[in-house]
Amino acid sequence: MNNTLYENEISRKHKTEPNLYEALRKNRLFYLRIIFLRISRTGLIGFVKDTANFFLALMSVLGFKFVSKPLYAQIEPTSRCNLRCRMCISNTPGYERNDLSFIEFRQIIDKLSSVICLNIQGNGEPLLNDNIFRMINYAVQSGKAVFTCTNAMLLDDDKIQKILKTGLFELGISMESTDKEKYEYIRRGSDFDKLVQNISRLVELRDEINPKLIVKLWVTIMNHNIEEIRDIIRFASDLGLDGIYFQQIQNKYDYRANYSGNFYSDPESGLFFNRKSFIREFEQFARELNVPINFTQRCFWPWMGFFINSKGFATPCCVINDYKKYSTGNIFSDDLKKVWNHPSYRGLRVPVSVRRKLSCCEGCSFE
Repeated sequence: MNNTLYENEISRKHKTEPNLYEALRKNRLFYLRIIFLRISRTGLIGFVKDTANFFLALMSVLGFKFVSKPLYAQIEPTSRCNLRCRMCISNTPGYERNDLSFIEFRQIIDKLSSVICLNIQGNGEPLLNDNIFRMINYAVQSGKAVFTCTNAMLLDDDKIQKILKTGLFELGISMESTDKEKYEYIRRGSDFDKLVQNISRLVELRDEINPKLIVKLWVTIMNHNIEEIRDIIRFASDLGLDGIYFQQIQNKYDYRANYSGNFYSDPESGLFFNRKSFIREFEQFARELNVPINFTQRCFWPWMGFFINSKGFATPCCVINDYKKYSTGNIFSDDLKKVWNHPSYRGLRVPVSVRRKLSCCEGCSFE
């Protein structure tokens, strides 16, 4: 990494030693806080219902024919974006751009009483929706642990302070390279210097206003950054972030058909990871820098949750983008039970070896 501004930001880091909240945020046990937040909003009776529902979902994952309610949901606040990343499906000709209104969002949340964890994010940049802060706050007040992810280009002081006052549980920062030229090549329209400045300011204000907020990098592994994993871990450590989620770039045909520059990872090229090999290779280095890492590979969508796009259409997961072909219903007009138990969705609650042969899951990078 030879980025002067990045080095300057590191040299003037405001923290000299870890504090209590930093230690907690980097401990996976900190996620148990979700339980206490949930109890504070729904009470003990709600907690009993959540526990029973979680048990049913777990039994369903193990192959038992129990019917649970969704525990997780991802809602797309907007399909618009300020960048044109080379691996993003939003570059597809005819891609639809739409914003979810706050009233529509509230209607969705009011139907999702069983959902504990909510990710307010889709194919667009969440901060482009002016109602994003109201959305987060409303979901938090309904008893959900709320996550979202941003490319950080729009994170000025005003937006950072609004985010910190919403009760957001975790904020992800999406990026794929610590090299300025490569980062700006992958994320067309971005500015690496602004990324570093905005993240640094976010961490600074987070520690002053809301030190409970978890801030992590969300990184997609592809041919163009495969040699940078250690640099990315060091980058997260230097900027005081709480960890990194890594995931393999999506290999489904409807994604690969729109990649520019052969971005996908071909298993025959030696760039294809599984969770065990990834953790084995990089976890010790990450541990030395006190940066927890997670390689997301397993798919629990069929039993745990679903994706709702900015028009209200539900699909079985966030990487099934053709809602016209694979939607299980529209959350505005259809009953939640009908959407959740749609025959096509029930058909996905099978072993992964069977599911991957289905057209909607064929080629998927998740297991």
